[in-house]
Amino acid sequence: MNVVLIGMAGAGKSLAGRLLADALGYAFIDTDTSLAAKHGEPLQAILDRLGDDAFIQAEEAEILALAGIERTVIAPGGSVIYSAAAMRFLKSMALAVYLRVPLATLEARIDPTTRGIVGLKARTFSELYAEREAAYVAAADLTVEADGKTAEQVAAEIFAAAASVLA
Repeated sequence: MNVVLIGMAGAGKSLAGRLLADALGYAFIDTDTSLAAKHGEPLQAILDRLGDDAFIQAEEAEILALAGIERTVIAPGGSVIYSAAAMRFLKSMALAVYLRVPLATLEARIDPTTRGIVGLKARTFSELYAEREAAYVAAADLTVEADGKTAEQVAAEIFAAAASVLA
């Protein structure tokens, strides 16, 4: 069994994911990092070059390439929610944990103009948040309120909640 952390950019998926992986004795994969490495450029440059639809397809391919992995914490990009195939795959092989962080906190943490966020050309960050929030909630097996908590606290909360499922 694996764990996948879903949520918006800036929610803390990568940092909490690394800590959770260490606590569980699991491997850790950040698909944004692997996608950037594969393309040899930052996510924003990939998104600018490919456009939203092709970026989502590239992200989906990165996710589907994880077939067969076990005992891994996966931190995909926030736009993974736009790929039905990627989400079906992740849900079939992992416990999906939504890291919920309020819009105001995310806006304070990140600069959406340099982060490589799918959908910002057609919508505001606030509109994107509202759209994705419902999708994350629907996809999640577990939701963790991550606002005001350290990455260590978030990882510990996931560990405690998921221990019986992952055992």
